[in-house]
Amino acid sequence: MKKLKIDLMFAAALMLGGGLAVAGNALTTDPNVFNAAPDGQPADWQPIGDQQITCDNNPNRECTGLQVGSSVSVIDYGRSTAR
Repeated sequence: MKKLKIDLMFAAALMLGGGLAVAGNALTTDPNVFNAAPDGQPADWQPIGDQQITCDNNPNRECTGLQVGSSVSVIDYGRSTAR
């Protein structure tokens, strides 16, 4: 029984470590969409493509994100400016 507890604890620690690694990796992934909506409007996520997007300092406005399927994970906040 003691061996089983040690094996279960090891498996749980391994799964937790893997989950944290995946979550940390999502934050280092380059964004693939930006918020093209005018100020005060709901987010309008558009592909970044070849243009370069920067975000000014606006902590309340979603600026860039990573879209996988229909869900977007916000990576940066601010007003998006294309270059």
